[in-house]
Amino acid sequence: MQVPAPFEYQRVHSVEEAITLLDRLGDTARIVAGGHSLIPMMKLRLAEFEYLIDINELHGELGYLRVGPDAIRIGAMTRHRELLESDELAAAFPIFRDAERVIADPVVRNRGTLGGSLCKADPSEDLSAVCTTLGAVCVIRGLGGERLVPMEDFHRGTVRDRGR
Repeated sequence: MQVPAPFEYQRVHSVEEAITLLDRLGDTARIVAGGHSLIPMMKLRLAEFEYLIDINELHGELGYLRVGPDAIRIGAMTRHRELLESDELAAAFPIFRDAERVIADPVVRNRGTLGGSLCKADPSEDLSAVCTTLGAVCVIRGLGGERLVPMEDFHRGTVRDRGR
């Protein structure tokens, strides 16, 4: 049986709390929302760290899909199932539904998030390619405020490439 290395678990209740905790813990911490990429990596010891920060309670704030006349905004905590089931998103960008149909199984689609998929940079993941093709821009928030990063500049390698 494969088990992860020991770590401390922390559940956060606000985006500000998560940002502050990440700033304090730095590279010793990882965030988990859906966990469909991170948990298997932890079990195989491909991802080892001291702290795991659970952001599932932030779905109310970060799990959204807003279709406007000039832009579509999707929150990082938006679940794959929500993207798959959105007729508005499919009407604007059918490629999203096509990609979501082949993402794993219903359990993963119910728990996995867009933000997690993009941040894990899994080479077998289609959503990074979809977002890059559509010219998506990521809003990244930290202690210093927000910054906009185009998808083509977002990835610097997979989690494994960046080390443990």
